[in-house]
Amino acid sequence: METTSLLFDAECRVLGELCTTGGSLVRAVLTDDGEEKIGSALHLWQTEGVPFLRKMEDVQVQEHISVRDGRFLESVRQWASVMHLQFVSVTSDVLACWQQIARLPLEPLQRYSMLLALRSLDVQELSVWRESLHEATDAVTHEREKAAKEIQTMWTNVAKSLVISPKRKKT
Repeated sequence: METTSLLFDAECRVLGELCTTGGSLVRAVLTDDGEEKIGSALHLWQTEGVPFLRKMEDVQVQEHISVRDGRFLESVRQWASVMHLQFVSVTSDVLACWQQIARLPLEPLQRYSMLLALRSLDVQELSVWRESLHEATDAVTHEREKAAKEIQTMWTNVAKSLVISPKRKKT
């Protein structure tokens, strides 16, 4: 079964999502912020593996876990903690809500808080949320389209006024 995990920075901005199966990486998608902040680390993981500390008797040993290893997800979770990043694994139902939340004009902390709250809901409650979020994103889309039309009308009127206005006399 595929697991999706979202990474957030200290300001609760989403950096990207990691999809895993059986703990190993299937795909990773980074935002622009994510590319800037952890893009180089992701590229290193693909060649060298994720640094992972494990305790052997009284000593901690660092090893590198391959993206194909079943311990990849656990190693990224540990890496995120060390890097002071938030690592949130979500179900497909919560992910569907998250995708709607991400389209809303909200602050990063508001989005992150909603995501954490959604993780505690059951499937029926998530369905209600998904429907409400869909209505909200439709309303936002409608308002954006309305604003775009108004801006286009403004530009058209300005262009017409420049073409129609009498030419100024040269002095």
